[in-house]
Amino acid sequence: MIQASRIYVGHPMLAPEPPRMAPPPLRGGLAPWQERRAKELMSTHLGREISLAFVAGECRLSVSHFARSFKQCTGKPPHRWLLENRVEKAKELLIDAELPLAEIALECGFSDQSHFTRVFSRTVGTSPGTWQRLRLSRRAGGMGGSASSFTPSSTASSTPSFTPPGC
Repeated sequence: MIQASRIYVGHPMLAPEPPRMAPPPLRGGLAPWQERRAKELMSTHLGREISLAFVAGECRLSVSHFARSFKQCTGKPPHRWLLENRVEKAKELLIDAELPLAEIALECGFSDQSHFTRVFSRTVGTSPGTWQRLRLSRRAGGMGGSASSFTPSSTASSTPSFTPPGC
């Protein structure tokens, strides 16, 4: 009998599972007021340059501590968060289709149209012009055979072959 209990305890499949412990709470990050303040500052300055030192100072933290804590709270470094929010603002302006791409780029805080296109393409998966044409064609009545829609040739199905992420 003693031999059998040793086998039972020693065998990983037969041994009882130890109680699972909850993961320890995350330490660090920003206080709720600091996160709100940082996002508010960056959101109101989307179209202008804003230094990390300024935002960190408003949160009463050093630059390195702020950057590390911001990433822990949001999952993104401050610069990426800012760029992604600039892209979201650009999407709103692209849907209106009143401004040329160069003006939208400057309005959203990008240094020029090339920088805007690079960041937009990396974030969304397609260029701003293509994204705008797709959105406008869908708005004007769907994907029904217009020259600017990305429908495959007549041998393929009727579903579009290209759908940008986030649409």
